[in-house]
Formats: sequence, C-alpha cells, structure tokens
Amino acid sequence: MDTKITVLPVNPDLEKAKKRQDDFYTTCEKIRAAWDAKGYTGDPIIYLFSAVQGMSVFKP
Repeated sequence: MDTKITVLPVNPDLEKAKKRQDDFYTTCEKIRAAWDAKGYTGDPIIYLFSAVQGMSVFKP
C-alpha cells in the first residue's frame, strides 16, 4: 500500500492571517472574561460588532 504525503508550501500570507485570527480569538476571550467579571450578561463581541455595523450604516 503506497501512501503519499503531500506537504503544502509555506505561504507567509496564510501564516499572517492565522496569527491575526489567533490574536482575534485571544482578544475575544479576554473581553468575555472581563465582561463576566463585571457581571454583565450577553455576548460583548456580538454587541461590539452590532455597534460597529450600526455606525457604518449611519455614517454621513
């Protein structure tokens, strides 16, 4: 049984995107932890995105 393993070339753009994604998730976790520590309810990330979207819709 021949099994070939294909190794994809390293793409610096994909590595940067993965790093940004990891940073985003880490930041979201920190925001949620602070939100919970203050006793707030709901998901702060959803509120944040909703606010940014609302600001972009109603900008002059």
